[in-house]
Amino acid sequence: MKKFLLFILIQVMVISFVGCGSSDNNEAILNYVKSEVANSLKKPDTATFCDDEEFIIKELESGKFYVTGYCEGENSYGAMVGNGFNIIVSEDDTGEYSSTDVSFFSANEWKTKRDLENARMEKENNGEELLTGDKLDSQLRSQDYYIDSTKIEREEDLYLATGDMIEAVIKNNSDKTIKNAIVAFVGWDANGYPVRIKGTVDITDGSYTKEVLYSGINLEPDKTYGEDSGYEIEESLNIKTIKAIVVSVETSNGDKWENPYYVDFVEAYENKKIN
Repeated sequence: MKKFLLFILIQVMVISFVGCGSSDNNEAILNYVKSEVANSLKKPDTATFCDDEEFIIKELESGKFYVTGYCEGENSYGAMVGNGFNIIVSEDDTGEYSSTDVSFFSANEWKTKRDLENARMEKENNGEELLTGDKLDSQLRSQDYYIDSTKIEREEDLYLATGDMIEAVIKNNSDKTIKNAIVAFVGWDANGYPVRIKGTVDITDGSYTKEVLYSGINLEPDKTYGEDSGYEIEESLNIKTIKAIVVSVETSNGDKWENPYYVDFVEAYENKKIN
C-alpha cells in the first residue's frame, strides 16, 4: 500500500471563454440567468449582480450556453455574501429558456475567471493563436516547469484513503529551486465526457478545472516531485483520464512565474469532450 500527501486545494474552477450571439440575445439570456440565480438564494429579493459586461458567456453548441457571473445576497443570518456562479442555459425552438442547477463558488474564483478572460482577450487583440492539441502539449513540455506525468490511483491501492487520488509529477527544468507551485487538473469519464473534479473534503460542487497547491515542495533543479502523492477525489466521480498543467511557481528566492499558456489549456480542455 502507498502513503500519500493530500495537497492543499485552492477552490478554483475555470472555464473556456467565448462570446456568443447578438447583444439582444445576450441580454435575454442574462435576464433569465439573473432570475434563476436569484431564486436559488435564501432571500431572492436581496440579489445583486455584477455588471452585464462582466458576465462570461460561452456558446457550447447551437442554443446551449455556459454562463458565469457574480452575485451577492443575504444568507440565513442576514449577512450579505458574495459568490461566483455558473449555469448552463438552453434555448428551444420557441425561444424559451431552461437551465441546469446553479453551481456556486468563491469570490476569489470569480477573480481568477476574470483574469483568464482578460488574458484570452489580450491574446486575441494581439492576433495570437490559442494553441491546442499536440502543439499545446509540445509547448508546455518545453517550459522550465512542466508536468512530466499524470496518474490516477484507486482507493483500494491507497493507505487510509476515502477516495481515489489524482497525481501530477512536476519536472523542474530550471536552475532555480521551486518552493511552491499550483497545478490544475482536468478529467474525463470512460466515454470522454468532462467530469467535475470534487475532492473528498471539497465543500463545493466540484470544478471542471481544479487547481491544487503544491506547498513547500523545495523542488531542486533537474528533479521531479509528485510521485506517490496527489489530491484525493471522490471515488464516485469515475474519472478515467486526466491532464494537468503547472499554473504558477514561486521559487526559493521569491521569484514568481505564471504560465502564459494556462488560458490555452483552459480553452482547449475545460468542459470539452475528448475522443
